[in-house]
Amino acid sequence: MLKRSKKNHSSTRLVGVIATLADLARAVRLRRPPDFFELRLDALQHSLGAVPRAIPQLRAPLILTARDPREGGFGELTIGDRRAILRQFLERATLVDLEFRSVR
Repeated sequence: MLKRSKKNHSSTRLVGVIATLADLARAVRLRRPPDFFELRLDALQHSLGAVPRAIPQLRAPLILTARDPREGGFGELTIGDRRAILRQFLERATLVDLEFRSVR
């Protein structure tokens, strides 16, 4: 899934959302990657072992997301679960997408 994100009024950025292993495989093969890839770690929670091998092959900066179920997150991950998943990949991130309800 691709989302357009406005950086400022005169330019837009394209974000490729990776929420499945098929998305991850497709993203690795893209000849012209988007401006960013958003890794939906909550959606990939049962396939996280494949993510570290694929990240070096993604040719765009990474946005990490592990959404709360109340914000459309997959599964029933607690705040502790989401925090742990984000920390696992934090050093590879350019940006982290957090909901205000997840910040203390």
